[in-house]
Amino acid sequence: MSDYNHLLRHLSCPTPLSIEILPPSHPPYLLSSPPSLGIPRKLLLHCFLQARSIFHNHRSLEKLEEASEEVLQATKVLTLWEPGWGSAWAVRKKHLLGLRVRAGEGDGRVEGTDSGDIVGEGKHIRKGKIQEAVAAELAWVEALATSPLDGKQAKSSWVWAHRMWILQTFPRAVCSGLPGEGSNGYTDTQAWIKKEMKIVMMAGERHPRNYYAWNYARGVTQMGMRTLSSEGWEECVRMIHQWCLLHPRDISGWAFLVFLIDQRDLFAGTDKSLDADQIAEDVFAKTKDFVRKFGWRGESVEWFLDAAKHLGIENDKSDRLERDSSAPPDVSLKEKIDD
Repeated sequence: MSDYNHLLRHLSCPTPLSIEILPPSHPPYLLSSPPSLGIPRKLLLHCFLQARSIFHNHRSLEKLEEASEEVLQATKVLTLWEPGWGSAWAVRKKHLLGLRVRAGEGDGRVEGTDSGDIVGEGKHIRKGKIQEAVAAELAWVEALATSPLDGKQAKSSWVWAHRMWILQTFPRAVCSGLPGEGSNGYTDTQAWIKKEMKIVMMAGERHPRNYYAWNYARGVTQMGMRTLSSEGWEECVRMIHQWCLLHPRDISGWAFLVFLIDQRDLFAGTDKSLDADQIAEDVFAKTKDFVRKFGWRGESVEWFLDAAKHLGIENDKSDRLERDSSAPPDVSLKEKIDD
């Protein structure tokens, strides 16, 4: 089996992979211990050149014809090496739309393109095939966003735009709590949003200040807002706040937390037992305690506290970010955070 086919066999895993590019000094063979996969850089480059050759030999794809399995597999290698390869992502979109047409759903048009051609002509397939294909596509995008790669995959606008396109095009194949037809995927909106938040947080660790990942999180929250319970909102707020305290320099995470807190009025009236303002004030107070305890002077945290005050969370305008002289900071822990 050639190196190229061997790599494709490992990349065809239906569950999210943890992919790592091994240094050039590593012997030219794959290291696999599912879900982890180590790929030597030289081997990946060789496979990329072969995949690019296969891709460019099928120029008819520009007419939005459905991709062959060979070309579809080649796009995995292309997007792994270069996540900004727009044509490769377009082919993967056409494949999913083709499955939908053959299952008797939709018209197969790719939004955002100049062509009005239809994809997916041929024999019909069972509708369950769409669910499997969508799950596999989400798993591949998750692998790119969360794997310990060089960072460009986790912060690629193409990766996050493609994942959002899947959610918007096949919402009920992802979560039955979302608007649309069908009843597959997650049945609990809260569980689905929690999983997506975990993916975003991991991507934020792979590439700090990951604007595209956190912007995707906003889109996910807005999609599930109508069916998200008040307990689900509270869990998201506390989960994101904990992540922000562990990554206090990441302004993108703090900005998303402000976005979540700003939605509190939507849940304040749905559950009388939930005091949304109290939860927001609790987050504010814990953040101030963090600043005082560690003598933190990060701009991101200060911005969050200022933004929270503008949302009416803190009414004491005289409260400043000054260190409490009676409680010196824990320097050792502060140094750990700096590291």
